[in-house]
Amino acid sequence: MYRAELAVDEIITPWSAAPPVSLRCDDSSSLLDVVAVNLRDGRDQMASLSMLSAGLRVARSCLSTADWQAYCRMLRDHPLGAIMRQDPLTARCANRPRGYAGDAVMLDMIYGEPILAEALAATTPLGRVINQVVNNVPATVALRERRAFMAQWVDAAAAARPAPTILTVAAGHLREADDSAAWAAGQIGRWVALDQDAESCAEIAARQGSQIEIMPESIMAILKSDFPVNDIDLAYAAGLYDYLPHRLAARLTRRLVGLLRPGGRFCFANYAAGIWDAGYMESAMDWSLILRSPADMQAIAASAGPDVAVRHWSGVYGAIHYCEITRL
Repeated sequence: MYRAELAVDEIITPWSAAPPVSLRCDDSSSLLDVVAVNLRDGRDQMASLSMLSAGLRVARSCLSTADWQAYCRMLRDHPLGAIMRQDPLTARCANRPRGYAGDAVMLDMIYGEPILAEALAATTPLGRVINQVVNNVPATVALRERRAFMAQWVDAAAAARPAPTILTVAAGHLREADDSAAWAAGQIGRWVALDQDAESCAEIAARQGSQIEIMPESIMAILKSDFPVNDIDLAYAAGLYDYLPHRLAARLTRRLVGLLRPGGRFCFANYAAGIWDAGYMESAMDWSLILRSPADMQAIAASAGPDVAVRHWSGVYGAIHYCEITRL
């Protein structure tokens, strides 16, 4: 499920020198025209998609924030925007049927859940070509790895302590439960899944039954003094921090670490500031995240206070940074 069908090097060929004249930032709309024509006419489709990804990276890096935002809107209104939305993944994110980008259904598509096959069967041949690329770039490969990490965290908690208490923050569809050997073996004592999306909560209940304790709440429930879960062995937030400004991320981190029992761990992840795919995500997908550097992750971890051990690492392609905080 987690192996990319194409190597990233086959899809993306980063420029080692300056971009061609036609992709200068003062003439970046020409990129959209060229790629749209090539995709529409079936010419060099893979190379054109690679050129688009690289060109968007260049444009994002050299345009001002206001100009880049205007360019993103231009792309979505350009004929190329409609072409790219033939890819079910891009369309799901850009159209926001649940009111926000990056919802749990979009993640299911990245994971390769059955909904992806259904969506691909309903789209165009070109949409399937685009999806083959979009669903195998660093950002999406890293999300599949992130799901695997979450299952490993759960299994490690069960190995460290019998019947551990686990809290998943912004749980989405909790697909990592399907991959956890400890969960399948009945070795988890209490698993609480918190998410403010009612449809995501309903999907967890349908998939996992009453064994998962579902809390249809936002993170504000955690920040209150009467949160009903404590002595936690493992708390984790996989995609949440991509949306949290620093002060709120620091406050939540401090609170969650305070809810851990001694030896308990809190893990969080965040897309990296240097991720290659940010240009495509912010423009074609209308999916803007708070991207962070390792120093940013360290600054958030510092808010946990004393008597903790902190470990940082980065995942595949350096696309997602991770932090683990253990309460001593």
